[in-house]
Amino acid sequence: MESLALRRSLKSDVGIDQNMLRFVLDQSLDCIKILGPAGEVNYINSHGRCALEIDDFSAIEGKPWPELWPEPARPIIERALSRAQSGSGSVIEAARCDPRGEEKWWRISVSPLIDGTGILVGIMTISRDITDQMRLREAEQTLTLEMRHRLRNAYTVASAILMQSARGHPEAGSFAELVSERLADVALSQTQLLDAGSKNWALADLIRHLIEAHGEGATRVRYAGDAKATVDGHGAMLIALVVGELTNNSLKYGALRDGRRVSLTASIEGDAIALHWREETQTSGGTTLRPRDGGSGYAMMERMARAQRATFSHRLEDGELHADLLVRQAPQ
Repeated sequence: MESLALRRSLKSDVGIDQNMLRFVLDQSLDCIKILGPAGEVNYINSHGRCALEIDDFSAIEGKPWPELWPEPARPIIERALSRAQSGSGSVIEAARCDPRGEEKWWRISVSPLIDGTGILVGIMTISRDITDQMRLREAEQTLTLEMRHRLRNAYTVASAILMQSARGHPEAGSFAELVSERLADVALSQTQLLDAGSKNWALADLIRHLIEAHGEGATRVRYAGDAKATVDGHGAMLIALVVGELTNNSLKYGALRDGRRVSLTASIEGDAIALHWREETQTSGGTTLRPRDGGSGYAMMERMARAQRATFSHRLEDGELHADLLVRQAPQ
């Protein structure tokens, strides 16, 4: 039998017909549960029952919500439930296996249902399947570890070859040591950039790391921007990708290759950080750098920007390459 708490939470407090509210909840593609004040399951919408492969709701009706989760996830569920019972909402992530044994990850918002007199009459949970996002996050972490390992090995091998080649040539020894130290500095900078997504950055520090990671040739990149500007981890990774790609292109084909300066400026535009890259396209050899719209590097930067709700564009104007990146920041 349907509980009084459920009837009050689904009817009295929202002031609409209970059947209509059930119809609305059943249209959601998320898994929605209504719990009683003690955390017992009173209702699951149709999509939730389908996602959980529940054929007979009566088999779980009235069970404590934490009991629907495996032991490793229960402390997370119980803490969120306790917060809701004390009147506070929360958002959590938890995993469990589906009936076929496949692990599924869920992002769950847990909200108290309070009536007009301030009494807790129930708790609503809204669960969304984020398995694909978690797998992508795991793949990114694995790739970062692999790249860090390869970078460290590559610079170690290069230093060893350099020092070995300098043996027997005293006049080259000090130079080899200097280059080896420089390789170690570059390796450290690039390793730190691989960890960009795990923290917030001062934008000026991020740009400095990016420039240092590209060696002496990139020191002609002149940066100007708000000294107090900060960027979150996802934005930092996107900026690292774009600035790194533009710097590599310039070192290979553009102004930096010829020892000329590049301008990189930053400004705050509302809730976004705007970066503007500018360099002369006419090289000392008389050739012109012409970025192609279909070039793989530019296409990659555009795709990565779109994936993070950012925008990247480039154009040739008055003998200069202009590249613009607008990175929106998550609310603090």
